Amino acid sequence: MVPYDEPIYGFSGEKVSTRGYIDLHTIFREASQRKTILIRFLVVDVPTSYNILLGRPSFNTLGAVVSTSHLVMKFPSPSSDILTIHGDQRLARECYMEQRDILAPTLIANTDLFTWSIADLPGIDPQVAVHKLSIYKEARYVSQKKQKSGEERWLTAKIKAKKLLNVGFIEEAHYTTWLSNGPASNKVLNFLDAYSGYNRIPMATTNMNKTTFITNDTNYFYKVMPFALKNACATYQRLMDKVFNHLMGKYVKVYVDDMVVK
Repeated sequence: MVPYDEPIYGFSGEKVSTRGYIDLHTIFREASQRKTILIRFLVVDVPTSYNILLGRPSFNTLGAVVSTSHLVMKFPSPSSDILTIHGDQRLARECYMEQRDILAPTLIANTDLFTWSIADLPGIDPQVAVHKLSIYKEARYVSQKKQKSGEERWLTAKIKAKKLLNVGFIEEAHYTTWLSNGPASNKVLNFLDAYSGYNRIPMATTNMNKTTFITNDTNYFYKVMPFALKNACATYQRLMDKVFNHLMGKYVKVYVDDMVVK
């Protein structure tokens, strides 16, 4: 999936944020005849009863004529025959129920295969992947002074820092040469993202002290790679390429933390 952040607007004018887009060869068929076209799907995270919504560009490419009142779509096949697809709401509901009845027992029987908290993740072996910072040798040490901020904001940062500490993502820093006001700036959003469990990639031991940040009463450094770092996505992509090397191109496509399984 390719990142894409332009919003779209719903039927009632509400603004809907997009997560990205993906180009897929989509098959439309009737009996043994079919037609395949390339469609660009925008991916959104919203509650809906639909799997996909097709717009005019897709219908134009397909050459389709749609009758919503009859739940019918007609379009020409590559051999110029007219193919017809009928919608069936009752059958669609039955398919959903059937899929749920098949998947639910399997998921319940294999609950031990899922991680229910970030603490359940075993972490990444440093021999598989480790994150290093690209720093000029002549770069000067930077130690920012603690910025003043509201009590509510610092309390929130303290709570999140405690969560990161409990799962081993960070550790208390005692002697600092590099020091950032991360939690006191807008980058607190990225700081929270690190707790979302996207990775357990360890930081290079020699670079841990360069990720030190300030909270109201303690300084911490990252033991695992936070996504706020400039080259973090490249490291994560290299890890995914290693993990799914034997599957990529066949069954799996990976773009950073987004995966598509065929």
